[in-house]
Amino acid sequence: MNTPALIYAVALTIVSLAVIFMIMVIKPNKVTKEKLEKILKKEIIEKLKNAENEKEMKEIIRSLDNKTKMKLKTLFESQDVRDVINGVKEHFKV
Repeated sequence: MNTPALIYAVALTIVSLAVIFMIMVIKPNKVTKEKLEKILKKEIIEKLKNAENEKEMKEIIRSLDNKTKMKLKTLFESQDVRDVINGVKEHFKV
């Protein structure tokens, strides 16, 4: 393969990856009950359902391990605990 062909191949690869990345960034992320169940597991969901008020729910969410909290932040695209609480209330009818 000669040099100009290699340069064109690399340029096309870079452009195609950039387009794929932009599509992934622009596409909205939808929170579903299945995604929440996958991240939180049944025990945590039951604890959240049995919590008496939002303060207890915040404590349960803050006591999760870092990996789970990071997944929740990514799913809700937010750093705020209230967004997680609202999502749990909406999808699990707490």
